[in-house]
Amino acid sequence: PPKRGHGVNLRDLLFLDASANYTQLLTSLLDAPTDQSVSSANRVNASSYTLAPSLVKRLGASTVGTLRYTLGEAKQGGALGNVGRFQSYEASLDGGQGASRLGWGLNYQMRDATNTRYSDMVLERYGASLSYLLDRTFRVLASFGDERNQYDSTLRTGGNYYSLGFGWAPSQRSSLELTVGKRYFGNTYSLKASHKAKAATWHARYAEDIS
Repeated sequence: PPKRGHGVNLRDLLFLDASANYTQLLTSLLDAPTDQSVSSANRVNASSYTLAPSLVKRLGASTVGTLRYTLGEAKQGGALGNVGRFQSYEASLDGGQGASRLGWGLNYQMRDATNTRYSDMVLERYGASLSYLLDRTFRVLASFGDERNQYDSTLRTGGNYYSLGFGWAPSQRSSLELTVGKRYFGNTYSLKASHKAKAATWHARYAEDIS
């Protein structure tokens, strides 16, 4: 079963997120009858873990800076198995919170992944975001930046990106965000919605990205 932890919090400054998972996967659906137990020959072990320390610092009354490093590994056994390892670096600066109508952000992300079976890759992205509160419930959103992706040291893709959209929060319990944009592979669309009921919190999300 998966294990998750949030173990370290030093004066709201230093955090450590950790997760681990172990399961068994079917190698073939054709050899998985529903009326009897699955043969061990049709199962492979799969495991993964991530460790992610982060540093969060408030800079002034309305600006927050974040640095985050993530280390992870995923293993799958069997003849078609793979061992994948990755590390990622993230840095962000967010401002304009509180009473200000204008919000802004700067961000940088880099992910370096190696695999024993599939292509290695390096994904790098940096950009900026803006938001403006039109009234108590409605705000406009914009983001823009640049990305560079490399696969197996031979294939390179990337280019500029942008998105435009809006956010609507009719109450403290409900919110909706919609954006449309463009990246090097085509048009992109995203949706984020949430609603807090008495007994549950509902979330819906849609995004187009590469991995």
